[in-house]
Amino acid sequence: MSNVSIVIVLGAGASKEFGLPTGAELKARISEFTDIRFENASRLVRGDVRTVSALRRMADQASLGRNINPYLEAGWAIRDNMPLAPSIDNFLDTRRDNRFLVDFGKLAIAGCILDAESNSKLYVDKGNVKNVPHFDSLSSTWLGQMFTILVAGRTLSDFLDRLDTVAFISFNYDRCVHQFFWYAVRSYFSISDEEAKRAMACLHIIYPYGNVSDFEPQFQGFTNFGSVPERLEEVAPLVRTFTEGSDSGFSTDVAAMFESARLVFFLGFGFLPLNMKLLLSGQMYEVEGVYATGKGLSKSSRRLINNEIRQSFKQRIMKAGYVGELSEDRVSIEDISCADLVFEYQRLLLGAP
Repeated sequence: MSNVSIVIVLGAGASKEFGLPTGAELKARISEFTDIRFENASRLVRGDVRTVSALRRMADQASLGRNINPYLEAGWAIRDNMPLAPSIDNFLDTRRDNRFLVDFGKLAIAGCILDAESNSKLYVDKGNVKNVPHFDSLSSTWLGQMFTILVAGRTLSDFLDRLDTVAFISFNYDRCVHQFFWYAVRSYFSISDEEAKRAMACLHIIYPYGNVSDFEPQFQGFTNFGSVPERLEEVAPLVRTFTEGSDSGFSTDVAAMFESARLVFFLGFGFLPLNMKLLLSGQMYEVEGVYATGKGLSKSSRRLINNEIRQSFKQRIMKAGYVGELSEDRVSIEDISCADLVFEYQRLLLGAP
């Protein structure tokens, strides 16, 4: 990670531009997903067969036979409390002692995110080998603008060298960044799938809480983005809760990214204290600037987050010859979209090595 000069931290707002749910929208979808009801103990009147089948297999693995009642009750608890919870992650962390609730919650997250991927702007229907994303609908997104910046005046080799200097930390469970770059690089440079696979090795992205599945290119250029497996319960364990935490190498990877970074961007990130603690681990990193979206946050919240960022990052005061807090002009939290933030600081991004 020593080549990294730009770190981009992603929250749900960053994926919203592609049709994925915000935290509030995900809570609403999970409420519906977990509301499984039967009539006369046998006829399914609420929920879908796919979810019920997954619950029955989970019950069997939990030595419950085919008794899914503990999961149904857990699902109703999730349904009833989503309007009260800050997020599904927070709720599962609070109820961590209920294995049925946590397992059903993770199943719901995986199912809802995979469904959202398959209905997003980035999904590609495998019904036609000529199908690709509609780039005209993606050019105004933050990823579309970022790609334009990274590719400006560059050959494939130069572009990959530039991409190698950017690192993403995604607190989302989706694979939007992978999906976009896979198709954009193949299209822009007219390269083969094998060349595209080698190019993707230059895409640095880590998921603190896991994702719904590793991104995998498949036949004829298609990928597994938005593909729901027959056994949904097999991907649910890939989703991690606050309690389970990040994987063992996360802190080391993040530290290496921040140590070499010159610029840090937060896109669609909620700045939850638990996530900030996980991200920064009480360390201070020397950078040239931190820029963030704060859309939907109050002025008071943006002011407090600004102070927190200034205490977590530092700058070298060249004339004085010492390291101190970031000055106010080096930190900006703006009430704008992710795409607007990338547009606002495109000159900075263009000039970064």
